[in-house]
Amino acid sequence: MKKSAIAVVVLAVAVSGSGCLTGQPTASPLDGGESSASTGDGEITAEVVSDAPPNATVVDFGDDRVRANSYLREAVREAVNESGRAVVTVPKSEVGKMKADRERLSGYFPDDDSSGEYESGYYVEYDGTVVRVEFAVLN
Repeated sequence: MKKSAIAVVVLAVAVSGSGCLTGQPTASPLDGGESSASTGDGEITAEVVSDAPPNATVVDFGDDRVRANSYLREAVREAVNESGRAVVTVPKSEVGKMKADRERLSGYFPDDDSSGEYESGYYVEYDGTVVRVEFAVLN
């Protein structure tokens, strides 16, 4: 396995552990692309899922909390309309706003991490499709 592939796996794990929402679309690490994000930038990862956890709050795409953040909207739209997964970069200068916007959303973070059926994150519904969203700040 090449070192770049290992770095992509580590990035994907780091992003999925903390949640991500970003601004400029980048190639998905799972597609073998390189992210244009750098240290201090944020990344939003959005992935289409078959359904949300039964006790998760699913926020509608038209909700003001979603509409207020262009990076979140971009990631959700791209995941639904393109490959089922999107990674969007949030510039370092916008990370504080992204964190504040994220705090206004209801997230799903089960106490028991061993339940593996559903992943932690924020769930948004767009045109009848549920998308799990995460945001992470890159170190």
